[in-house]
This record gives sequence, C-alpha cells and structure tokens, in this order.
Amino acid sequence: MDSKNHISEPSSLVSSSAFFSLFNTFPKGVVITNASHHIQYVNHTAAVMLGLSSQQLLGCSILTLVEGDLPLLSSEGVGVAASTFESTLLAAGQRKIPVEVNYSEINDAGRCLAFFMLEDISERTNNQRRFYQQSITDSLTGLFNRRYFDERLSQEVGRASRYRTLFSVVVIDIDGFKQVNDLYGHGYGDKVLQIATSVFQETFRDEDTLYRYGSDEFAMILPETTKEGAVEVAERLRERFSHCCPDKNKLVQLSLSVGVASHPEGGVDAKGLIGVAERRMCFARESGGDRVASSDSLVDSNNEVDQLLQSLGDLTRMMEKNRGYAPLDGLGHSQEMRSLGVEIGRRLGLDAARLQVFEQAAMLHDIGTIHLPRELLQKKGKLNEREWQKIRQHTTIGEEIIDMMISSDRKDLVDLKNIVAQHHESVDGSGYPRGLSEEEIMMEAKILAVTDAYSAMLAERPYRSALTKEQALLELKRFSGCRFAPKVVDVLVQIEESQRADVGGESSS
Repeated sequence: MDSKNHISEPSSLVSSSAFFSLFNTFPKGVVITNASHHIQYVNHTAAVMLGLSSQQLLGCSILTLVEGDLPLLSSEGVGVAASTFESTLLAAGQRKIPVEVNYSEINDAGRCLAFFMLEDISERTNNQRRFYQQSITDSLTGLFNRRYFDERLSQEVGRASRYRTLFSVVVIDIDGFKQVNDLYGHGYGDKVLQIATSVFQETFRDEDTLYRYGSDEFAMILPETTKEGAVEVAERLRERFSHCCPDKNKLVQLSLSVGVASHPEGGVDAKGLIGVAERRMCFARESGGDRVASSDSLVDSNNEVDQLLQSLGDLTRMMEKNRGYAPLDGLGHSQEMRSLGVEIGRRLGLDAARLQVFEQAAMLHDIGTIHLPRELLQKKGKLNEREWQKIRQHTTIGEEIIDMMISSDRKDLVDLKNIVAQHHESVDGSGYPRGLSEEEIMMEAKILAVTDAYSAMLAERPYRSALTKEQALLELKRFSGCRFAPKVVDVLVQIEESQRADVGGESSS
C-alpha cells in the first residue's frame, strides 16, 4: 500500500465535526479520495470491511483496494457522472468482499473529491449463487439439468469452433423405465434413476460432464473426444448399466438406448448437434434398445456394405497406428483431416449429406496403401521412380476396393469412390492418377487434397522433420492455384489464423 506521504491537507468539509458525526457511524462504508486517487477520508464501517484501521488506510490509493475499474476523477478535475455499480473489495488476509458502490463527486472549497459509498452484498451474492445453483441442478439425482446442459453445450461448440478441437455429445434413454414406473410406482423409478446416475458417474472420465436431460434421459458432454472414443464410453455405460441396474423381479429388462454425435461432423451449432444425437438415440430405441447408435446410416444399418465400410475404417486406423504415424493434436492422421475438412466444407457451403460422405472419404482415403510394405512408407532416403509408382497406385486400389461395394441404390458410394480416387489430383492437371483439373475434380477431393498435405507436413516422418504450422501454411500458399484449389487454401488459412488470434488474445489477457 502507498504511504501517508500522499495525504493532502484535510479539506474543510472532511475535517468538520458535523461530517465526522454523520458518516463515521454510518452503516455503509464511506471512502473519499482526491484527484490522485488517494484516500482522504474513510469511515469506521469501510475500515472494518477492509480489515485495517482508518489511520492505515489514509493516504493509500483506492486502486489497490478494489478489483476492477472505478469511475475516477482525472487530475484536470473533469467531472464524471454519478453511478451505481457492483465491484469487489480486496481486504486484508486476501479476502474478497462483493460490494455495491454508489459513486458521486463532491465540491469541497473549490476542490473536487470522489465520494464512494460501499455496501457489503455478500449475503445477496451468496443467495444469488445458491438460487442459480438450484435452478441448474436436478434435485433427485444432484446432476446438472437440461437448462445448464444447453448453456454448456453452446460454450463447448464455441470453444471447439475457435480452436478446431473435437468433442462429442451422448444422449441416453433408459429402456423399460415407463413399465417399471407403472409396475412398482414412481418411488422405485426414482431409485432406478439414482442408481443409473451412480453407474454413469463411476464410468466416465473426470473431464466429462453428466446431465439429467429429461424424465428418464441423460446427456453427456465429452471434451476432446472423437466419435469413436465417445462410442467406447457409451458402450461401457450400456454394459455396466445392464449388470448394475436390473429390474428387481425380472419382469422388465432395463437397458440403455444411446445416441452419439460429434462436432463438427454431427452439427456445426448446438441445436444441430443435439438434434443429431437425439435422432440417433431414438433410432437405437426403435431398433429394439440396448444399443449405441453413432451415425444415421453407416453404423446404424444392418446392411452388410455399411458394416464393411465401418470395418475398413477400423482397418485404416489400425494401419496408421502400426505404421507409427505420429498423431496430430491427439488425433490420428485421417481423424485430423475429418475435423478440419468438415469445417472447411461447411464454410464452402457443402450440405450435411455431402459432409457425411466427405467424412467417410477422409477416413478411407489411404485404404489403398494396404498393399504397401511398412519399409517403403518409412524409407528415410529418396524414393526411386519404381517406388513412387507403387505409392501412386494407392488411389486406384482404394477406388477399386470401394467400387466393389457400389450398388444402383447407393449414390453416396459412387461419390465416396470418386473422392478417394481424386484426392491426389491437382487443379492444374499435374496430379495423379488421371491428370484431372479444375471442375473435373470434386470439391470434396479438393478439400481432402489440402487437408491431407497439411496434416502430413505437420507430422514427423522418418525421411523429414515436421514443419511448423507457419511453414506448412506457406507451402500451401506457394502451391495454391497449381496443386491446390485457392478457395480451399484460403479457408484453411483463415481457420488457422483465427485460431492463432484467439490463442494470442487469451494468453495476453
């Protein structure tokens, strides 16, 4: 705190006995400062609030005693309008006291002084916090309720959009709950909900959050979690619930129907994302219950082709892992491209159906490398022409694998095949395997070409070190218009620059 050297000569008003008699026993704190913000007068109530004596406070700067900005006098004596606002006092012992401040200015013998009247509103603030906590908490389970879920989901969508991170949402419905209520009454139904809450809380990670979403529905937000990771969590919940929460007389078999959606592929905003998760939960329930649904067609269908596509996706992830490709930001190579590419596609106006096909193509784009030996992919020296020819074959091999599954009623598979086949084509016609150019190349393939190159440049490889993001973006700009579609490069640069600006703004605050 500042020393008393800052005390000015007492003004006639502040030093008067009438002033002292009026304010020293006043129930609210009173502090008066000069234009240099140093305290000229403090009453007993304000001193007690701050935990210091009046003598210790005289001459101190009020700026050291208040958290946040104050409407202070300027040294030129320019007046500030009277106002009422809330602030925080920084009291002795590192205590923080919420206060309501009434600010005004007084003229004392031609000199303008700042007058602060302080009221301790700790009780009001605590009540407000308690009422708010009650408003966002379900009384039966102790979980956060639907209202708070909506708030948190919007916040998580904003964070994920700024920093291009993945997260997932899970919606859970208890199969057979209505029958249990009808058979045994609502008291037993409440017990089932409490047991379910305990089961869920024991199963998920500390960073995940659980909510009472409806009468017999729950929801979860899983930060930094891919759709595949969310499915694993959901399957653990489903299996554990089936063992821990049976009907007492076995008349009703309780189970879970679970819907999973991930940002950004499931929805770019909170409403769209939760709508997808709810739809998939309903699909799981209407399909007999006791299951997890994580997509609208590829995973949820019993069609053999869809199951095969899912198996190919699993195989791709296994190939990446076994070949030692370093994950980028905690994600595999193809998963990273899914997240970034979907966001680029959304900004370029691709609809939900095309984005879903793109997502699958991003996962399967390198399935054709299955024929390549690990030694070739991890060769440290320069590849010869024969080796390059082998590697270039992976696009046509991937195309042929998907082509075997195409039927007349699955246009999405035709698009999927073409995206995989074209993702190494260049807009100037210099790419492979067919030398396509400009409008001959699907937009999804143009996006995949950029995200594939970008993700690869950022990853460590046996034959070279990883580039920084700045270096990789410069490379993309250098080849924009020849290898890569300029509009795709531009959007990717915008995404990365906005993310970097957000990070810089947060670190400096």
